[in-house]
Amino acid sequence: MSDPPCALPPVEVLREGLTAYRPRVPDPFLQALIDNATTPASVVVPIFRRGRAWRVVLVRKRPDLRRHAGDVAFPGGAANADEDPWATALRECREEAGIPAEDLTRLGALSVIPTMTGYLVRPFVALLPGDPGPLSTRDPGEVESVFSERADWFLDPRNEDLTVMRWEGRPYPEWRHPGTGARIWGATAVIISEIMKIWTGRDVVQEAISL
Repeated sequence: MSDPPCALPPVEVLREGLTAYRPRVPDPFLQALIDNATTPASVVVPIFRRGRAWRVVLVRKRPDLRRHAGDVAFPGGAANADEDPWATALRECREEAGIPAEDLTRLGALSVIPTMTGYLVRPFVALLPGDPGPLSTRDPGEVESVFSERADWFLDPRNEDLTVMRWEGRPYPEWRHPGTGARIWGATAVIISEIMKIWTGRDVVQEAISL
């Protein structure tokens, strides 16, 4: 059975949206985390076309890690000393998802995201030239598996695997990935929500709240 039609606009819409995008002004409690962050980090959201659908590459962390054990995330990690954020994203994507830097075309950057653990994450969105097929990690000490998901799966406000959480009174999405049972939350979920807003103009969290 072939994939149903994609519910997302063409990727050119995302590219243009990222070009014109201005990062959001952080809430005061987020600004405090940004000011106190001690570890710069980067992640990349690799996007590719498979059949009629756009997909995103994700990694699942090992279940025995001290932090984020078993979570689903985008390829990324801490920067080396004096490393450019985009260079960090490319290096980490190669290590965690097995995607060479030369295969990624940068589409744009998103808002920086602080974490409770002291990281200041700089997210990037990048395009793969075609379907990469099965992917495997080069960092088995950190990553259990590499897989992809339809990007428009995250766009359904009625998705039974979507829960709207609140932090400091602000709503945030959290998904439970059906294929792995893994939790998609925190910075990863914020990145997904921001991409969907830029790509489609829709806010899936507010739509889910209003149902």
